[in-house]
Amino acid sequence: MSMMRKSKQLDDFLMSNIQVVYMQKKLLKKSDFHELIQLNQWEDIRRFLARFDYSLRGEVTVETIDDLYQDNLAKLEETLFQLNFPDEYLKVLFVKRDIFQKNQGTGYQNLDEKVLAEYSKYAQNGLHPIISSYAKSRIDEFFLNDYFRHSNHQITFKEYAYGNFSRADLDHLESLRLKEGIRWLQHSFYQDVFRDRFHPIELEKRFDNWLIENYQTYRYQTIGLEGIFTYSLEKVYELFNLRLILKSKLYHLPNKEVLERVRTING
Repeated sequence: MSMMRKSKQLDDFLMSNIQVVYMQKKLLKKSDFHELIQLNQWEDIRRFLARFDYSLRGEVTVETIDDLYQDNLAKLEETLFQLNFPDEYLKVLFVKRDIFQKNQGTGYQNLDEKVLAEYSKYAQNGLHPIISSYAKSRIDEFFLNDYFRHSNHQITFKEYAYGNFSRADLDHLESLRLKEGIRWLQHSFYQDVFRDRFHPIELEKRFDNWLIENYQTYRYQTIGLEGIFTYSLEKVYELFNLRLILKSKLYHLPNKEVLERVRTING
């Protein structure tokens, strides 16, 4: 890469980071999600969404809520493309979505393996440390879900152990009963996920919150790609929370239950 081209790329990332810092300040805060959860009338909910440049169009159904989610994921991708965020880095955030879309109409056979195989490529290819670490965590999340989901704690697809657990680690974890397994995990790479009193039903939320917190050190960073990636991850979880809360309104779920599921973003 020539000196001029390298300088241009650094300048592009500098300007991108400055724009992202501005966008990070517009992310919904914990208090905003709590405010939305307290609203019960769709007219009030629409007004709330409009404050943050979201639009829930037409009759409120599962489909229109999913449309809001998917449309804004696509908008995020387009924004990052315009900010010169490398496409091959960005795609790691959308592995599951892209594979599910690609395999529509095929009966969704072997999707878990396809997702793991894709994350494994990112974990090994050395594109950027932040991309590799994210992919490794997603691989390990699958193995942890497997361990807690199966009554015999069987862990499948261990040939994709390219995360922070080795194949030997997974074999050992698989041999442990639930309490022993949790105790072992409290001394693993993911000790913070299991630090407090833990119940398996909490795994996905705890893991997501740990993941978000793990990258918050890069928030507002104006050098390199880490700050841009962190904003992207937090925006994805913002959309996750919105979809969760809006569907809870559709199904009239208790506010307490919704609060227990919402991911913690932006304090």
